[in-house]
Amino acid sequence: MRQKAAERLYIVGRGQTVKSQDQNDLDNAYTEVYGELDVKGLTTWSSTDDIPDEFVNDIVAMMSRRRLDTYAVAEPRRSLIIQDDLVAELNIREMQNQGRVGETEIEEF
Repeated sequence: MRQKAAERLYIVGRGQTVKSQDQNDLDNAYTEVYGELDVKGLTTWSSTDDIPDEFVNDIVAMMSRRRLDTYAVAEPRRSLIIQDDLVAELNIREMQNQGRVGETEIEEF
């Protein structure tokens, strides 16, 4: 996932190796994003588990947004990353709600 974020931020080209300091920074970006989502009740996995495939692109978008200034991302790439971030959390909420469709809640009387 850090590779995808690094490529999205133009830190590295496709398939190039991410430097260890950038790996650490992107790991920290993931920790920040996970914390924000967890507080909102939007995580279905623990911070050390693999991220469910359906959430990866949105998590990468959120991570990238949090590092725009760190890596001085220029336009028009900057605007695209901001736009993707704006819809990422909504996508995660929607996917989780779709997973709950059809569930029946049993109430005890």
